[in-house]
Amino acid sequence: MLRLKFSSPGILLIIAVLAAGGVYLLDLFCFGPYMANQQAVELSERAVRSENIVKWALRTEERRLAGLCESQAHSIKLLVSSDRDAEDSFSDSFAKLKDVDAAWVTDSTGKLLLKWRRQGAKLTNVEISSAIADLGDFSSDSELPAAKANSGLFKLAGEVMVFARYQDTVPNPDSGRPNDKVCLYLARKLDSKLLSEFGTAASAKLMLVGQGGLETGAPLPQTDQRSVWPVGEDQLAVAWPANDATGKMLGYFRAKFSIVKTLNQASAVRRAIITSIALSVSVAMIVILGASILLANPMTRLLKRIHQIDVGEFAIDD
Repeated sequence: MLRLKFSSPGILLIIAVLAAGGVYLLDLFCFGPYMANQQAVELSERAVRSENIVKWALRTEERRLAGLCESQAHSIKLLVSSDRDAEDSFSDSFAKLKDVDAAWVTDSTGKLLLKWRRQGAKLTNVEISSAIADLGDFSSDSELPAAKANSGLFKLAGEVMVFARYQDTVPNPDSGRPNDKVCLYLARKLDSKLLSEFGTAASAKLMLVGQGGLETGAPLPQTDQRSVWPVGEDQLAVAWPANDATGKMLGYFRAKFSIVKTLNQASAVRRAIITSIALSVSVAMIVILGASILLANPMTRLLKRIHQIDVGEFAIDD
């Protein structure tokens, strides 16, 4: 009767096939889904980080404009309270400021006192009044959502801008009347240059698109939520609403970034795990096989010879 030994080629081949199949099934049903889930979590976190970085960059720009407003408040009070024509002085003072595209001053009733624009057509009273009406009254007793929003996004003359405003009091020449209040507005266009600065901070390509400007098939973000979708095989896009200071939607911020590094890292980790398991199985098989060949077979032969001596089938002299 043919007896197969553990060290025979047939048994070794069967064990090798079973070990390889076990590693494949382990990767298919365990490590594959786990790494796919981890990869999805990492990409989701990357999308959230990109959105948060862009929002942080936007808030930083708002604070910069607010700081400029406060630093210019004293000179604006002097211009408003002076009897001479202050339009030229107002324009000259703000033309020297960096990254400011428009500025204007209103009194407590919303009346326009001074205005300036760096490029393009001169701002009209109608355009500024419309922007102020959209933002709401600056007074603390206003019920509009933007009443206490001193900065944010808004539309001026059809362009989306980042704005900040600062209110201060101006002494009234008539001592019998209370001091008047003036409000200084500073704005910067949310153009490709500023979007590029925000996108660089988030390591993404950032765009501001209209409500119908997303790609065909891209999921639309809901209120205060984001949507994420793949773009090709190596990019991911995330979009979220771009709201003005009153909460009205102006469009969507859309950030697109490369995910090649994340995909390569996930693939490298998966290969490393499979390689480690395969090497561990191989070493275990080598150890077991070596023990069988070097120890088990000689021991078996020795016990067989002793049994033959006991039953008289083999003489010691032989």
